[in-house]
Amino acid sequence: MTDTTMNTEASESFTPVVGQLLRNRQSGRVCRVLYVSPNLQDSCWWIDINDLKCNTPDRIRGEELLSSLNSGSLEAVIDTEKSVREDSLSEAMKKSRDRVWELIRDVVAREPEIYQRAERTDLLKQVEAKTGVPKSDLYRYLGKYWRGGKDKNALLPGYRNCGGHRTENSVKKRLGRPKKPGSNGKILNQKDFENFTDAIDYHYSKSRNATLSST
Repeated sequence: MTDTTMNTEASESFTPVVGQLLRNRQSGRVCRVLYVSPNLQDSCWWIDINDLKCNTPDRIRGEELLSSLNSGSLEAVIDTEKSVREDSLSEAMKKSRDRVWELIRDVVAREPEIYQRAERTDLLKQVEAKTGVPKSDLYRYLGKYWRGGKDKNALLPGYRNCGGHRTENSVKKRLGRPKKPGSNGKILNQKDFENFTDAIDYHYSKSRNATLSST
């Protein structure tokens, strides 16, 4: 096997995936991949998920992104955002989410134009003229949508507070829906969490095809 072949195979195994979270090992900055160009010589786009004041994505060349993944300076990390069950939402929450979604649903589908500054400005000006909603609000909605994994439930009021974060010390009893008679159940411990992390690292972080749900 030639060096070229080995390098190609290594690159393919670490191709970035839309929705994936990548952490810079040096700075600790975590970004969500929003758009991966079919041609990695062109621009890809991602957004810092912890900078709530920045609602616009950053551009990164596909080749640079790929190189950083393969060199190890970027690493894939587990997405801790929780899925939200529709039947757990109040009518007021659904109404608020759907109102915002109707404002941005057409423009977020315009990829990659929506990620480019000039084109994005034009698109949002059109929405502002049509609906009367200020561009500043539209930008804020875009930021929430992108940071939340391009999921319209990210537009829910208090989305990041839904469910609460789990730590080992907070797990004192078996969580989730009541188990059926005769079925098994257990309290998850630190070893279980480590097993989950190892499985995601192996099947998800190092795969170019696997999604988190399939993992």
